[in-house]
Amino acid sequence: MVMYLYIHMQFTVQQIAELLGGTIEGNPDAVLRTIGRIEDAGEGELAFLSNPKKYADFAYDSGATALLVPQDFVAERAFKATVIRVADVGNAIAGLLRMYAARIPKPAPGVHPTAVVHETATVHPGAHVGAFAYIGEGATIGDGTIIEPQSFVGSGASLGEDCLLQTGGRLMHGCVVGNRVRLLANCVVGTDGFGHTREADGAWIRIPHLGNVLIEDDVEVGACTTIDRSITGSTILRRGVKLDNLVMVAHNVTIDEHTAAAAQVGIAGSAKLGKRIQLGGQVGMAGHIVLADDVEVAAQSGLKDSIEDEGAKVFGSPAKPFRQWASEQSSIRRIPKIMEQIKELKKQLEELKKESGVA
Repeated sequence: MVMYLYIHMQFTVQQIAELLGGTIEGNPDAVLRTIGRIEDAGEGELAFLSNPKKYADFAYDSGATALLVPQDFVAERAFKATVIRVADVGNAIAGLLRMYAARIPKPAPGVHPTAVVHETATVHPGAHVGAFAYIGEGATIGDGTIIEPQSFVGSGASLGEDCLLQTGGRLMHGCVVGNRVRLLANCVVGTDGFGHTREADGAWIRIPHLGNVLIEDDVEVGACTTIDRSITGSTILRRGVKLDNLVMVAHNVTIDEHTAAAAQVGIAGSAKLGKRIQLGGQVGMAGHIVLADDVEVAAQSGLKDSIEDEGAKVFGSPAKPFRQWASEQSSIRRIPKIMEQIKELKKQLEELKKESGVA
């Protein structure tokens, strides 16, 4: 099965190996035209073995012309394909894909005739505004930024240079985005947060959200992810933050540099996340808590308290240190056997009582 890319290029194994700093086992003159999956790659394709424990069996019989494998991978039998050994397969394939992506033609600079651009908005001549997009009053679009069709940029909002706002994306009024930021399809940046207060009779009263969202350079916001504007001040995503699809960031949250959150993470209002944190899928966080730098939170964990220890690894709901969680889970699994042992001991005790005549 061919993995079709936008651009088809032709390289020899030797050229790829030189590009990646790899060593060759096999035919250096074999020609590669595209990249494929190790399970079903064919002639002219380069496949990769990034998870030997799971995919090594596919590697030996792969129909790919060449395989990228880890430098220290010990083969149990011969490969059919030519092999390129590299220090880090993941980084190597990512580099190749970036090279491919750089060849994909970008939309030409200019504003589509069906786009609506307010007369006070500033769109750099090197930017692209697609069909039926809307650029509001006083908004600013930087050089090289691409606004795809049917996207929205509110009044006073700004995107820096080389940004991408994909189809259906919404950047609401007054929000500020740095350079090289990717806002993927149907994300919403800067809508009101879930802020309400109650009257004596229990009725909910909405709190106006008068702040904005500030996104620094090199951030990625996934498809259908929502980032709420602050009540006052800013909801902040610092440099290099990566958010997956369907992530919820509430009002007045601060996420520090290079923190990443997988799909369906929910971060409640005014939480503060440190640098380089990793949040697994479906992690839920209470409001107003603080996470130290380099914390790792496993998928489906629930955080109700702050984590002050840098580099802590937690799991569970409520979340706790991983070793503690693992020990508790091990104990829980032993409960049925323990109950059987208790029943047997009770039976033996009753028999001893009868034999001794004890009532």
